Amino acid sequence: MKVSPLDIHQKKFSSKFKGAHMEEVHDFLAEVREEMQALKRENDKLREQRERFGKELTDHENLDKTLKVTVANALSIMEECRDNAGRDATTIIKEAELKAENIVQEAQGKLMAVQQDINELKKVRKHFKDEMKKAIADHMTRLDVSMNR
Repeated sequence: MKVSPLDIHQKKFSSKFKGAHMEEVHDFLAEVREEMQALKRENDKLREQRERFGKELTDHENLDKTLKVTVANALSIMEECRDNAGRDATTIIKEAELKAENIVQEAQGKLMAVQQDINELKKVRKHFKDEMKKAIADHMTRLDVSMNR
């Protein structure tokens, strides 16, 4: 049974012979009524605070969920960036290795061409030397023949 301050105010008691002093009863009931009104106001105030705190708690819980999702997304993006950077680095290294290999092959090709040119020039020099020796020997033979004549 709920008793409100108004119930206390409107409560009537029957009188009995040698019963309680009615003015004291009314004074006491007035005090009880005032105390109940104060308790009701405090209870209403506490109920409002509870509702406000409940809403704030819900807001904080929602914010917490949002922050957790945001952190999870940031971690996922960071992981994806790290993976992409790793793949990019691997690709760059492979491209650099291919370019280096092509440069080495090109240099080796040029070296072979230069070596072939040197071998050709050596052959030309040897042939020229041999021809010169023959020409000198021919001239020497002609000189000897002409001197012996």
